Amino acid sequence: MLRGAVHTPIRSIWIERSPHTARRVVKTKRTNFAQDGQWYKGNLHCHTTCSDGDLPPEIIAGEYARRGYDFLAITDHDRYVEHPAYCGDKLLLIPGFELSAPLNEKKGVHLNVYPFGETCDFVSDQRFSVTDPMQTKEFLRRHCKNNLIMLNHPVWSLLDAQDAEDLEGIT
Repeated sequence: MLRGAVHTPIRSIWIERSPHTARRVVKTKRTNFAQDGQWYKGNLHCHTTCSDGDLPPEIIAGEYARRGYDFLAITDHDRYVEHPAYCGDKLLLIPGFELSAPLNEKKGVHLNVYPFGETCDFVSDQRFSVTDPMQTKEFLRRHCKNNLIMLNHPVWSLLDAQDAEDLEGIT
């Protein structure tokens, strides 16, 4: 299994009346989704050898495509790298990066940053070094309008609800 890929099947459960009796019948179906619809398989948080991952981007993208993924965001630590060469007909590569930043004197956060719209705030191979909480707040203030910013693994980061509420500009 690729690092970062998680597959957790669930069971849809519903109750319906049997057409032959007045009894209710509990039915289950093994599925990855709770509802029918147009679903896409993807990963929004993946590292490569451009930061602390085990495989280079071209191998990662190829393996995700081979395994039937529809989209992948390579979000290496503190480095924005575009990977257009690895886009295929079947795999959408979403540009982004994971910013490591201090939240306060005791806690840090990891934020995935995904540019959207017609303009991008970043250039390929741009690196980031956020070293104090004021820089974190300034980064969020400056980039929240042109980017989708997502808080990663809050439990692993030992964050509580108040910490997350204090982060203005994240989704």
